[in-house]
Amino acid sequence: MQLKNILLLLLSCLTLLALVLVVSSSRKPRLRKHLNFHYVEVRQENAHYQLYRNGIPYFIKGACVYKDFPLLKESGGNSIRLYNVNPDSALMILDRAQKEGLTVTVGLNITPAGTLDYSDEKAVAAQLKRIRQDVLKLKNHPALLMWGIGNELSFKLEFKHITEHYRLWTAVNDIAKMIHELDPDHPTTTMISSDAKPLVLISLLCDEIDILSINIFDKMSEVLKFTIDWAWRGPYMASEYGPPGYWTADHTDWYAKVELTSYAKSQIIRKQYQELFANKSECLGSYAFLWSQKQEYTTTWFSLFTQTGQPTEMIDALQYNWMNEWPVNRAPSIASLIINRQKNSKNTYLQGTLKKFKAIITAKDFENDKLQLNWEVQKDNVEIYFDPTLAQNKPEIIVKGRLNYKTLQENRLKTSSTTWQNYQLEVPSPSHEGPYRLFIYLTDEHNKVATGNAAFYVTN
Repeated sequence: MQLKNILLLLLSCLTLLALVLVVSSSRKPRLRKHLNFHYVEVRQENAHYQLYRNGIPYFIKGACVYKDFPLLKESGGNSIRLYNVNPDSALMILDRAQKEGLTVTVGLNITPAGTLDYSDEKAVAAQLKRIRQDVLKLKNHPALLMWGIGNELSFKLEFKHITEHYRLWTAVNDIAKMIHELDPDHPTTTMISSDAKPLVLISLLCDEIDILSINIFDKMSEVLKFTIDWAWRGPYMASEYGPPGYWTADHTDWYAKVELTSYAKSQIIRKQYQELFANKSECLGSYAFLWSQKQEYTTTWFSLFTQTGQPTEMIDALQYNWMNEWPVNRAPSIASLIINRQKNSKNTYLQGTLKKFKAIITAKDFENDKLQLNWEVQKDNVEIYFDPTLAQNKPEIIVKGRLNYKTLQENRLKTSSTTWQNYQLEVPSPSHEGPYRLFIYLTDEHNKVATGNAAFYVTN
């Protein structure tokens, strides 16, 4: 135990010394002689960092994209981020992006620590060789913006695994150096979570990384701000941002995570953009997560589209961020969803003998479009409460239904608000004990949608 304490103290002293050495000067952008017309670089202008593309200032207004490139462009976006793509599929996406006037941050397929043993020199060399071939295939594409070297590569490593961290970030730096030798026309970056601890080692070991990329799903912590300001001291961007992740969300008594409505998420997206990215001297831009639909904890948690491809009001918020104006037609909004008028809306219990229950939806549409409401009750997956690796398992749908415009109006309740309307929904109640969720999809005449869900528990 005494030896362990001594080692921890030594590590702390070395970290502190590293910080002192790192903060002695700002991170200087790399100066290169560009090889062709299509080039991207970071310049430092006084205390300000600026990304330039083909000699013109460029601020990233992007999204992590898998679909609907034209809508991204129409909404004011200019760039997309790809994950771990092989070069053949990346070329097709680069071509599509070029057609729409979008740039691409290409995510190279780097194996995370914990999956690849970075002490295995042959395996590390083989990965470097493979990445070299990918870079050679893609480096001259005019839509290429920069190279993303992996995504949250140290996610499974605790900071006490200092040796593994050292090997990982040394290998990342070797990849970045190889890229600079092959392609001096595009910067390198690596994506980390909002955990500040690896950033100290990246600052020390990765001098070939030009831009720091951070995946942010909540307020940027004071620790992370401090580490960026005093350890990194260079340009950064948000490689993912959006509403708080389920790993930090509030939960019910039975540990079901409480998800925000699409309206609440859109408010957060607007606030994040203004506070973290706009008008920041070191920030080069951001990528919203996720310009697609993905089952992760729920079908709607991170998705900017529904499973049927309907755009949500979060996309309207992104357009406001990027263009400083709302779309001509805005999506509906759901402010709240309450089951059986229960005062404690977070912990809603229903008796198993109950045949039906009622839900009150508070919603609005800015253009007073005719709305219709789709709903479904899903069986919640208890296992994902305690094992996030199962978060992509799709739940079972118990029952679903739809209210057309006429029926929805018949179910409208009186309210004192001139903007928000209350609608009542009657739903068959599950009879088997366990956790469930009621999902609501409110769609306007332009196929835009608002989403919300409420967790409840049926008890015998």
